[in-house]
Amino acid sequence: MKRKLVLISVFVIIVIFSFIFSLYGGKKSAEEAKPNLIFWQIEKGVGIAGWFSDVIADINANEDFQVEMVENPIGKMQDLVTAAAVSQSGFDFLYEWAGPSNAIFRGKAGAYQPVNDLIPQSLLKPLKQSIVVSTTDSDGKLWGVPFQADSAYMCANIKHLERAGIDPKKITQTTYLSWEEFIAMCEKVKNAGIIPISFANKEGYMAELWMLDLLHQYFDNERDILNYFATANFNEPKMRDAMGKFKYLYANEYFDRAGETIDYASHYFGSFSSGRTAFIWMINNKWLTVIKEGEVGEDNVIYFPFPIFGNGKLNKKLPGLGYVFCIAQWTKYPKECAKSIEYFVSEKWQTKLLTEYGAQPAYVNINVDPKSLTPNMQFLSKHELSIMGYEATVGLQFDGLVRNATPYLHGEITYEEFAKRLKESSTVE
Repeated sequence: MKRKLVLISVFVIIVIFSFIFSLYGGKKSAEEAKPNLIFWQIEKGVGIAGWFSDVIADINANEDFQVEMVENPIGKMQDLVTAAAVSQSGFDFLYEWAGPSNAIFRGKAGAYQPVNDLIPQSLLKPLKQSIVVSTTDSDGKLWGVPFQADSAYMCANIKHLERAGIDPKKITQTTYLSWEEFIAMCEKVKNAGIIPISFANKEGYMAELWMLDLLHQYFDNERDILNYFATANFNEPKMRDAMGKFKYLYANEYFDRAGETIDYASHYFGSFSSGRTAFIWMINNKWLTVIKEGEVGEDNVIYFPFPIFGNGKLNKKLPGLGYVFCIAQWTKYPKECAKSIEYFVSEKWQTKLLTEYGAQPAYVNINVDPKSLTPNMQFLSKHELSIMGYEATVGLQFDGLVRNATPYLHGEITYEEFAKRLKESSTVE
């Protein structure tokens, strides 16, 4: 009888332990099987990282998968994406610049996959269609989903202008300075012992930003810009004049020379917000970084359009740039990536992007009180924007411009050599 009781007890213990093991072991297996998506935030140190984090927290609280954000410095972005494409690993989705120079170019090179069958048309409809178009190739493949419409313009430190003998009241949100007027202001600022323009060029990006933000002023419409870059003939008056003006600023020390070998994330915006420089070529979605410095308040900064650089009909449009989410070619979780993107481009989070983070959403017709917007966003609402810039170039031209503008500034190569290198970079062998 005792033997029987012992056997029964052992059997019961085994059943109990088996149940406990299956309960916790099954739970552990389920947790291990829960998809974990890697999202690359490609502008570490600047921009709207807080917004990304908040949206991801919302996703993780409501979905049966998790998203993990990895931040990478922008200067390493191109090399990292190229390495990821070669290894077919590294991230599940990331954000990228729109246009043939970036999303389409890297997508066709094997880094991303088209999202036509992953993202419903109803989701795309409220988003800025110019960015959708700029990220759609000639075969109709969409390589990214728009979430932000960036803009570029100028800001000036009011106190520095006054110190240089410039009346800040003569510069308004609708003032279009001539090139000569702007140069005269830079000279006055320099003579007052102040560095005129914030500059950082370690990665070559400020060469590219100057050119692509202002070159559009030579053209009458956006199609002409696209056709211009498509012909790849850069030894001509437009590019020559643009590069000459860029070099003039550098040669006359209107740029902050201390920033020449420093990346823009750690120096460019900080040099303006700390009061080191008087002017900055402002990239709209980075304004949050400037405010965080706490050294330049909204009440002592002037916003105004770029000076008149060229005589085309586009010279009174603010240049813009679209940002999109791209899904990795190799991800095991394309549907989960698409679901994550739906959060980012939802009206809820797009509205927060505008009202809480002071950045331009891709979602159009968001209904908010204009008075609730930050001053720079109110400024942008008064101007007609044109999405161009990166979208006009092709990938190799972009790379060639970044690599060769600085040697031209330094006088290491002639303009003819610069144009030759840029043309060569436009040809895929």
